Amino acid sequence: MNFNKQTTAYCKAIAIILVISGHYLHLIGMDNLYTMNSGAIGVGMFLFVSGYGLEASIEKVNFQADLSQLMRIVSLIIVYEFATILKIIITIFMHMNQGGNLKELFILGFRSDLDPTMWYMFFIIFMYCAFYVVHYLIENIFIKWIIMLICGLILAGVSHYISASFSFALGVVAFDLRNNEKLFNVIAIILAFISSFILFGFIKIPYDFVISSPAINMTILVVFVPICCMKLLNNLSEINGLDFFYASLKQIAKLSFALYLFEGFGFSNPVFSNVIVNYRIWGILSYLFILLVVAYLFTNYIIKPLNYRNLTDAISGLLR
Repeated sequence: MNFNKQTTAYCKAIAIILVISGHYLHLIGMDNLYTMNSGAIGVGMFLFVSGYGLEASIEKVNFQADLSQLMRIVSLIIVYEFATILKIIITIFMHMNQGGNLKELFILGFRSDLDPTMWYMFFIIFMYCAFYVVHYLIENIFIKWIIMLICGLILAGVSHYISASFSFALGVVAFDLRNNEKLFNVIAIILAFISSFILFGFIKIPYDFVISSPAINMTILVVFVPICCMKLLNNLSEINGLDFFYASLKQIAKLSFALYLFEGFGFSNPVFSNVIVNYRIWGILSYLFILLVVAYLFTNYIIKPLNYRNLTDAISGLLR
């Protein structure tokens, strides 16, 4: 289960394609198994890759609670705030009221009225916080895994996206067991059964979850698809003749974070969503063009300058 940066980047690209295509095909009335599941699977892939990459990053430096670790979280929050401010400006310019705009700056995506898909930012920011606290305080690897799984379950429940419960923690476990693939597969199967038991109601948890029968299949898919996808990408990378395919995925991966920050705004904003519904495929293509332009500019002028390395260097310079 050993994946390199290139494979995880490709996985991010495929994840955002799944999320966007699922959301917008569903918006124009194409309801099928793909549109029902692709968004959740894509988010699960993002979370899996995030957990895997974060665990890999601290393994290289023998984890310490230093400034650079804190700046990873600060960078996420600042980028989220910039994206939220831009969305608020757009809604004001379009004379629209999508709920308490100012509160969006403080809730970090939690049950957002402005963009409901930002529950992911709430989830990932707090999973990062849990990750660093757990790794700083606890040495036993099995206890770390259990606490991360519990944190994921609680946060997913609070966000009402139970299918994403285990993805981040599973990414952490996948890296720790990168040389013991059989054990990792056993753990993945156990988690799939646990998630099914929760969704069937055999395990009671103190949250008001909205459970539907497709959610059972979705949770199991969210557990397994990221693993299968990354394995497949690892194997395909050895095949010649796929250069254009991988070059395309590489470019999409560079924009994936910005794309995720803004893709949900299109179908949650009534003006944009009405245009897309009325013009269907042409409406989707037009919005995708705007989305790619915004993502490119946001990546190069906000995300890259405000990445954790630059923030760490800036703060370190001020403290000298």
